[in-house]
Amino acid sequence: MTSDRDQDARRFEAPLIEGCRLFERVSRKGRRYLTGRLGGLRIVVWEANDGGEHSHVLMFGAAAPPTSGGGGRR
Repeated sequence: MTSDRDQDARRFEAPLIEGCRLFERVSRKGRRYLTGRLGGLRIVVWEANDGGEHSHVLMFGAAAPPTSGGGGRR
């Protein structure tokens, strides 16, 4: 049995690889967004609210160095 994720990946010509994991958060203003890290980059995905054809906006920024203390990264 194949997962929905595997079936979605077959829609593209080149195979897909997992770049990073994203986590859902809620801003102080109540907007939901996704965030994660890809190496030295911080990634944020917002729902688009500008009335355009696209549904989301992907933004990159410099990530703060990881803090020590066993924060769950392995």
